[in-house]
Amino acid sequence: MSDLNTASPTEIAAAGVSSALARAIALWQPYRCWDDLLLVSEIDQIVIDQLRQGGFEIGKPNDGAWVVPQPFKLSAD
Repeated sequence: MSDLNTASPTEIAAAGVSSALARAIALWQPYRCWDDLLLVSEIDQIVIDQLRQGGFEIGKPNDGAWVVPQPFKLSAD
């Protein structure tokens, strides 16, 4: 089994999803559960089943990977 939270787009695409979708999945890592993937555009239960059959699991994400957004100010320059 491979952890979807640490998989590269190439590894994800090897499960049978398109390269573009694999990049989107990797972009939004980490996931806490399979339902989190449903928030990614074009992901449905069929894609989730493909990933599971491709040997992926969702491990507990590293809490350090969850970055709290920092406030910022736009410059008028």
